[in-house]
Amino acid sequence: MRIRKGVKPVNVFQDIRDTAVPLLNEPITLLVLIGFVLWAGIFDIKTLKITNRFNKIYLVTGLALMALHFAEKSWGLPELMPSLAFGWTNIWGMLAGFGFLFIPAFFKNHPMGGDIKMTAVLGFWIGFEPLLYVLFIGALLNAVYWMGAFSIWKEYGSKTLMPFAPFFALGVLVVYGIGYFA
Repeated sequence: MRIRKGVKPVNVFQDIRDTAVPLLNEPITLLVLIGFVLWAGIFDIKTLKITNRFNKIYLVTGLALMALHFAEKSWGLPELMPSLAFGWTNIWGMLAGFGFLFIPAFFKNHPMGGDIKMTAVLGFWIGFEPLLYVLFIGALLNAVYWMGAFSIWKEYGSKTLMPFAPFFALGVLVVYGIGYFA
């Protein structure tokens, strides 16, 4: 394979690793994030709902971790506590997380309010670029599951409600797993 001058080959695993690095440097914050998405996934499987209370706690925890990061950087405090950096990528991630799920749910008239809000808060936590990878991997895993479910269980149909949060949880695990092991 010949590569033209000035054109770099794309290494998706390296790109994912680069986007995952900020949270990989904060292992306690990463564990809190993973705990939240796993809890949301399990709760969504059991009840087909992600409550507003959960999403508020998830958002407030992210804001508190960002305030700790601000205090550490502004006042020169030692970096002993887990923290979460804040930037425009967090705002764009929140808007993308909301928009990428709200638009299809709106046009298909599917009740996905909790999933939409959870994805918006997830985007706020991890930022725009990592969210794109999480959404892509989550949607891919969801599509594979649906194809299997349609072929095995005949009662599955286009109106069958299914939890979406478990696939986002798996997407987070895959992205940060690749980031850690790549």
